[in-house]
Amino acid sequence: FDFSGDGYLDHEEITAIFDGAVALGVVKDADHDYAKKTASEVFAVLGLNDDSKINKEQLIKGCREHPTLLKKLYL
Repeated sequence: FDFSGDGYLDHEEITAIFDGAVALGVVKDADHDYAKKTASEVFAVLGLNDDSKINKEQLIKGCREHPTLLKKLYL
């Protein structure tokens, strides 16, 4: 999912994950802003703003500390 190859996930890359879930039918009845809103929720749960980037360690730690985050990412 790290399309830029910089070792981090930015808001655009996280949004793409959720866009893919909608496109594949994994997420049902999603409105047109679902992916962007959900990506913002991920950043908020991690205490980051939408301009931040998430590294692997932050994501793992965030999923351990916030099971709801893991649930959102478990597609």
